[in-house]
Amino acid sequence: MTPDFRDTRIGGMYNLVQLRTLHSVLSTGSFAATARELGYTAAAVSQQIASLERSMGVVLFERGAHHVRPTRVAELIADRCRTIVTLLSQLEDEVADLAAGTSGRLRLGTFPTASPSVIPRSLTRLQVEAPGAQVLLHEGKPDQLLPLLLNHELDVALAYEYALLPRSWPHELRQVLLFDEKLFLLVPADHAVASAEYAPLSALRDETWIDSREGMPGSMVLARLAADAGFEPRVGFRTMNYEAIHGLVGAGLGLAVVAGLALRQHHNVVALPIRHAGATRRVVALSHRENTNPLLRAMLTALKESTRHLDSSRLPTVDFDAAARRSHAS
Repeated sequence: MTPDFRDTRIGGMYNLVQLRTLHSVLSTGSFAATARELGYTAAAVSQQIASLERSMGVVLFERGAHHVRPTRVAELIADRCRTIVTLLSQLEDEVADLAAGTSGRLRLGTFPTASPSVIPRSLTRLQVEAPGAQVLLHEGKPDQLLPLLLNHELDVALAYEYALLPRSWPHELRQVLLFDEKLFLLVPADHAVASAEYAPLSALRDETWIDSREGMPGSMVLARLAADAGFEPRVGFRTMNYEAIHGLVGAGLGLAVVAGLALRQHHNVVALPIRHAGATRRVVALSHRENTNPLLRAMLTALKESTRHLDSSRLPTVDFDAAARRSHAS
């Protein structure tokens, strides 16, 4: 709610709203024009000026039948208080924008594969709805972002869970589903399976694999997919850099499994969808249930709307929840 400045006085004499009315009368030349400008009645403007005159013990306007003329005292006061009146108007506008969620500061956490695509789209949309918003971006893995979110050091955090590794989020957090995406097999363009419609994992038991750090969700998912295809992957390289993964695959040094958001353009790499009920990853936006940042709703809306039109080739055609239930049951 916008604060009420009607009883705000300086030195016990100058009411800020009355000073703004005085300034407007000098600017417009009449009580009637000031009433239209400030949304008052002409009688209310006259009463404010009369009250200011009484509190100061001076005459501010010479009143005629069809006009008012400011005295030298009125001109002096208006001149000296011009900056105060301007700052007051700016303050009211800024507070109103903050309350409406069209300006202010929001702290957004994101994971690396969402940063190049999801974040720019979302912030562009946010700027339309909240042009005065300032967003501070923090990048990290979901497990690095969660403590910051729980400690109110972030307002929103993007996170993900694999269907093969279902997880629950802390009860203090509220989640908004953004989208589900497929997992893909990356192979060199001249590989024997490069022209296949789907990744034939069971035929790739003798391949070298490029993986993320051991114990990371992506590495655990690769092990699970390989186990379901009847083999244990022989890992030759480990890296968390997706450009490096594409480069290694393109050089013919191994194969890799990545989520749709991690796909990069590479002249010598082919991405094949994986036909497996659990080959999906769900992306969500998390926020603390006690968060009162007025920009939160606008940010969540921007995230939801901007991810609605992601490339459909990255979206799953399977039932994510059913896949998660089957994985959990097994």
